[in-house]
Amino acid sequence: ERADYQVLSPWYVDDTARPRITYVSNKVLNRENDPSNPPDPVFVTSVTTQMANATSVPTEAVIISLGSMTHSFDTNQRSVQVKLENVVQHPGDIYTMDVKAPEYTWAPPGYYMLFILRLGADGQSLVPSVAEMIRLDL
Repeated sequence: ERADYQVLSPWYVDDTARPRITYVSNKVLNRENDPSNPPDPVFVTSVTTQMANATSVPTEAVIISLGSMTHSFDTNQRSVQVKLENVVQHPGDIYTMDVKAPEYTWAPPGYYMLFILRLGADGQSLVPSVAEMIRLDL
């Protein structure tokens, strides 16, 4: 018998300017287009990100649903680009921004990983942050 394996080490893992999410104001987001929303629904969360020695500001936000634990074929797996608004740079390579919940049709209720992305040094590739968990409600 022979054991084969491969180790994946993406180029951005050692990138010192990789975004790091340090704060998420609301980890549970509601939806605008659902009539069953509570009286004071939360549509947007404020995110603080630190990017030491970064050459670019945060450019995108993405949520990715968690994978299925019981099936090898997961029809619910999805990656959804979400709106990134009001990006403001502060001293010390700190950025604050607002992330808006996607419409219900794009991302059903559940837990998602939130990633903040910035342009890489080559100006084309995107460097993701480490994920922060959030929950989307109705």
